[in-house]
Amino acid sequence: MNEASEPAQAPRRRRLLRALAATAALAALLYALSGPLLRALPGWLTQADDPREADALVVLAGDASGGRVDRALELFRAGYLPRGPFVLSGGELYPGMTWAELMRARAIAGGVPAERCVIQGRSRTTVEDAAFTAELLPAETKTVLLVTSDFHSARAAADFRRALGPEVEVLSAPSRSPWPEAWWRDPVAARALATECLKRLW
Repeated sequence: MNEASEPAQAPRRRRLLRALAATAALAALLYALSGPLLRALPGWLTQADDPREADALVVLAGDASGGRVDRALELFRAGYLPRGPFVLSGGELYPGMTWAELMRARAIAGGVPAERCVIQGRSRTTVEDAAFTAELLPAETKTVLLVTSDFHSARAAADFRRALGPEVEVLSAPSRSPWPEAWWRDPVAARALATECLKRLW
């Protein structure tokens, strides 16, 4: 009986070996491609337009390093916002203090006149950033410079375009995240990009 069953088992073993070989080949291919694919991921999440003169500038909260406000200050000093509001958008950071208020202090210290700063301190999400900021912009606003982190910029620009409508041009001018090229080895970068990917897919 054992001798009779041996030929019947041979094709099954060959199929198993072929499946194992294919799996090993696929794993090797994915490993070889993982570096280039992972390096390309930030580019998929980023949208950077050429900045030009705008009617309003909006800075989104969420960057503890201050890089987003610093990028907005670069644009302001370069003359891209000759008039109109310098909007700081972000809700409660901790009781009694919003992201918007914290960013306003940095903006004023960086040279933005206090009367130009407009606070939007209610939002908790990017969608709310867009919706609540839209309520604050002057009716004559036709062009908005949007500043956030590079990895957040594509999704943020899409949300603002939906909220502001086709009559308002949204120009994404993100700050650059100070992460290594192999970002997946940096715990902070890996967590931020993984979270952004999930939000983008959702």
